[in-house]
Amino acid sequence: MAEDKSAETIIRTTDLVKKYGEGKAEFKALKSVSIAIRQGEFVAVMGPSGSGKSTLMNLIGCLDTPTSGRYSLAGRAAETMTQDELADIRSDEIGFVFQQFNLLPRTSALENVMMPLSYAHRKRDNPREWCEGLLRSVGLAERIGSLPNEMSGGEQQRVAIARALVNDPGILLADEPTGALDSKSGDEIMGIFSRLNKDGRTIVMITHEQYIAEYAGRIIHLKDGRVESDEPNGDRHSRGRQ
Repeated sequence: MAEDKSAETIIRTTDLVKKYGEGKAEFKALKSVSIAIRQGEFVAVMGPSGSGKSTLMNLIGCLDTPTSGRYSLAGRAAETMTQDELADIRSDEIGFVFQQFNLLPRTSALENVMMPLSYAHRKRDNPREWCEGLLRSVGLAERIGSLPNEMSGGEQQRVAIARALVNDPGILLADEPTGALDSKSGDEIMGIFSRLNKDGRTIVMITHEQYIAEYAGRIIHLKDGRVESDEPNGDRHSRGRQ
């Protein structure tokens, strides 16, 4: 998706700091990180182990709180929100996709996708039909009743993507979504993310693979808890632009 410079800034961090431990054991995972992501962008976050990638993702996803600094989501200051309000955001406004698919092992693809609906605020008239449609949209029309151990890794990740979409979030956060997959399956998963971004969803993705990062329109490099570079991706993969 081409960058829309007039689009609203939906994610903004200002001088974000995250510390762990106290005294001599203190460790700063993030050191004054300031980034802004517009609605509809596809941003890849890269960096070596220990660079702060996952910490930043956890803060953006309202899974953790910063030690200092500010984080706003669609203009709302996260530090002013209650735990219930943050939980509502995680449920309704942000979809999460992880390297390990986190599917319930004795539960069908359809039941895995339907699970978040039980605590969603917006109730659907035909939840089963909605979830079946999501599975079809990620190419799993024939796998709706399958258990995770009956599916390949790529198929399991497709179920996880459908589950992340079940409450129709505007933002998708993906932490190494192709890390457990072979290159062919990884390309297929990135094709899905590219399509979702083309449809208007904001995507922030952690990856250590340059080839995967090239599907994004912008790449942020972290090093030692700081932003080392933040640049548009001029080499964006052709398949990511389709």
